[in-house]
Amino acid sequence: MTTMSSPVRSQDPENPGASHSRCRCLDCCLVFSLVLLTMVVGSLCVLYMAWERPHLEYSAIAIRQGAQQRNIAQLVIHNVTPKNTTVEWSDNHVGSTFVGKDFSHEKEEIVVRKSGLYYIYSQMVLNFVGEDLCKEDRSVTLSVLKNNEEDKPVLKLNIQINESSMKNPLSSFSASIKYLHDGDRIKAQLQVSHITKDWQFGQENSFLGLFWISDFPSDQIDK
Repeated sequence: MTTMSSPVRSQDPENPGASHSRCRCLDCCLVFSLVLLTMVVGSLCVLYMAWERPHLEYSAIAIRQGAQQRNIAQLVIHNVTPKNTTVEWSDNHVGSTFVGKDFSHEKEEIVVRKSGLYYIYSQMVLNFVGEDLCKEDRSVTLSVLKNNEEDKPVLKLNIQINESSMKNPLSSFSASIKYLHDGDRIKAQLQVSHITKDWQFGQENSFLGLFWISDFPSDQIDK
């Protein structure tokens, strides 16, 4: 008959109770270490969030301010009534306007003071402010020109006004990359099919802007 024996336990032959003592001590140390590690990691996360967020916000502000000081210009439309005219631009109406040191502003024009590759962009937004809905279709076109070259507009924006668009803000946006030379002048012309006071430009959202990208040689750019 086979005799069933109990499982063999590894014990210190000189001290049978030492094995159990070492296990309990090891478990306690392990638990304490995990708790301590959790506390340390949590503290580091709190310190990181407290330091890194303001640091990142400060960096973003510093980069934006540095860019504005030199190579960005953005202006908002001055006259809110659509009419056939050369657009006047304002740099002091809202906080989103600025003229960097690489530009100058002369009411109707932004003058470039540094040659290079530029991103040029413009947007116009029309809001309905009248009372009577006119069913006659109308159009508003804004052409951004370089050095008065009307036959080669840098940008062209168009808004169509019809019965279905009444009382809704209407918008148009366009952008282009062009090489500009020191002394080049950027301006915009408005053309409207019917002059009306029922629609007005959203001044904060109707803007002209450009920023310097690089000094890439002009002979390597398809102008």
